[in-house]
Amino acid sequence: MVRITQRIMNGAFMQARHLTAFFFLLLVCLLPPGIAWADTLSMGAWNAPPYVIIGKDGEPDGMSIQVWKSVAERAGLDFKIYYYRSLPDILDDLDKGKLDGAIGPVAMSADKAEKYTFTIPYYTTCIAFMTRAKPPTLWDRVKPLLTKAFFTAAGGILVVLLIVGHLLWLFEYRHNPEQFPATWLHGVGHGMWLALSVMTTVGFGDIVPKTKGGKIVCSIWMIISMVTASTLTAGLASVLTTIFTLEYLPGESYSTPAQICQKKVVLIEGTNTARILGKYGKNFTLTDSVPEAIGMLSDGTADVFAFDHLALEYYLKLRPGSRLAISPYSMRSVSLAFMFTRQNQKAADDFDVALLKMLDEGSIEGVIDSWLATVYQKRGRAEAGDAEKNGNIYSPDRF
Repeated sequence: MVRITQRIMNGAFMQARHLTAFFFLLLVCLLPPGIAWADTLSMGAWNAPPYVIIGKDGEPDGMSIQVWKSVAERAGLDFKIYYYRSLPDILDDLDKGKLDGAIGPVAMSADKAEKYTFTIPYYTTCIAFMTRAKPPTLWDRVKPLLTKAFFTAAGGILVVLLIVGHLLWLFEYRHNPEQFPATWLHGVGHGMWLALSVMTTVGFGDIVPKTKGGKIVCSIWMIISMVTASTLTAGLASVLTTIFTLEYLPGESYSTPAQICQKKVVLIEGTNTARILGKYGKNFTLTDSVPEAIGMLSDGTADVFAFDHLALEYYLKLRPGSRLAISPYSMRSVSLAFMFTRQNQKAADDFDVALLKMLDEGSIEGVIDSWLATVYQKRGRAEAGDAEKNGNIYSPDRF
């Protein structure tokens, strides 16, 4: 009797286990695809402003961090971020299997693609060149006015004034010879004066049309000149604002890598910039931090500092008083992406799908623009100084 009871209980237990497994599998199948059952991803990041910023409170921030969080949430990925001093340290732990991927300004390259999986690019930057700045001369302030667009606009206005002045003269010179002389040069000149007075809304009243045709031409010109004058005023105000707020200009202009390589150039050792410029020359000074490179540029030890454009722009935005400037010339677009190990290909694929959807929607541009606008408005020299005290924030970053 005892044996029979035990068999019945064992059978019931096995049946319950089978039912439990069945219902568990059924639940998994019915769950929406956005629910992630995968293990938490261990992602490495290093302090490389403005892409990744580790503040004095240890809280993560930065453009790449914001993009990663937005896309990972959309893809349903669970993750935890670990912070390192440099990308080489992250690569070591990726090879050892301690990390699943890297967050930061990782430049897509063939050598990394042989070992790791890249996501699609989320941002494109370029190599920029910082030089010592110079105060603008009188010519530097006048030169923005002497452009093709300026002369084209001025010539167009002159032609329009000539046409309106000629029409006014044709209607007026027979009936109003005192104000519009019969002589073509004098008569059209008076008509252009009236057209110019109307356009500038001065209205001296010394010359006025008396015929019906002249008044119609003048009325039409009043309406047209309202739009013309407002457009010209806005454009001129913008140019004048640029001229009078101009503080510093790049000391030298460049147009080719060969011109740059003839100067004393400082580079960050191990970066993508150093690798690319190394093809054009070898007479470079290498350092491992941006503050040291900028110090060499400021004291005259170096003439040019080549680095990522956004990083240099970020540095200058937080230090508006520094007498440094970014040259208008730039070279070699660089695509930045997130990186996974080969074992996390499924997570990389899910991330790519979410990233593509957000790129199509314009959401990624919104995340980047919003973060940059906020950081430039709220951060200043004091906060930048606090960040620099939190370790070597400009360690090699593989731009």
